Amino acid sequence: LIFDPDDQTGWSTERFQQKGDYLLFELKETTKLYGISILTSTERYETPQELRIEGSENGIDWEILPLTYQTHSDYAFSPVSIKYIKLILEQNNDEIAWTVNDVMFHLASNE
Repeated sequence: LIFDPDDQTGWSTERFQQKGDYLLFELKETTKLYGISILTSTERYETPQELRIEGSENGIDWEILPLTYQTHSDYAFSPVSIKYIKLILEQNNDEIAWTVNDVMFHLASNE
């Protein structure tokens, strides 16, 4: 489960953030998304300092999803149909690890 109501469970690199580290999600089927939220138990602490988001329908051909909105935990982009989504760190951080307690994908309408 990527999302559960317990914000005390999660995943961490348990080391400082390093450029090029990534998380890769494979959805059950191709889905139209417009955003993603990454939640930690400490809000801004342990969130990515710079994040690039890429999407793919086949897991081979990737496109960067330019962000249209961003906070420390929410990322929005133009609606796109994808089956794979990759979250890639764009810079090192020698003070904090990368922790993910929950991930929410924001579905776009099929209109």
